[in-house]
Amino acid sequence: MWKQPGAFIIKEDVLSRIDRDCGDMKRRGAAPTPGAPTEGKKGPSSWPMYSLVGTVAVACYLNGLNGDFVHDDIPAVTLNKDVLALNPFSHSFKNDFWGTPMADLASHKSYRPLTILTFRDLLAMVSIPQIPNFTNCSTGG
Repeated sequence: MWKQPGAFIIKEDVLSRIDRDCGDMKRRGAAPTPGAPTEGKKGPSSWPMYSLVGTVAVACYLNGLNGDFVHDDIPAVTLNKDVLALNPFSHSFKNDFWGTPMADLASHKSYRPLTILTFRDLLAMVSIPQIPNFTNCSTGG
């Protein structure tokens, strides 16, 4: 009797023979690597490496905290009426990232209302200009 019709035909007796011959085989574990801790022994702690990586990552972005806004930050953050809360809240959903209405031909059509609202909330909570810089640095943006 055929197990499966089509291109891959396997007879039931072939399958049963494979099961019978290979059924007694047991899976062996991998050989231990030299220098690896064995069961019961603990290896060296990895927290120093993680703290070193974290410290280097933070150090790379520290110089950006006191910097001024540059390039696209000026129109996107410091001149954007949606970020400065000069426009009503609903305009954050109608304007592009730069504060230009989406229907305008000059709009870049870069729709990012969550980013705009985040900057708006940060400036409302703490009116320190470096807060968006801190957020940008802490999120790796």
